[in-house]
Amino acid sequence: MRSSTGNEELLLPEYVVYVCLQGYLQRFGVEGADEALILEKKKTAAEACNKLAERDASVKAYIMKRYGGEKLV
Repeated sequence: MRSSTGNEELLLPEYVVYVCLQGYLQRFGVEGADEALILEKKKTAAEACNKLAERDASVKAYIMKRYGGEKLV
């Protein structure tokens, strides 16, 4: 979704998109390869968000409040 690593303002929305896609795939059924691709992209987005949260206290506070932990999974 992000065209470069400089687009950090899109990290959290990107993560949310993949969380939603994962839910839709589980609800409506999907081929294994498609689900694996979405899970990998979700993991990559979560890792990028976690790195940003280490540098930005407001992002860390948002993740803690919204997701109930210090890191996204």
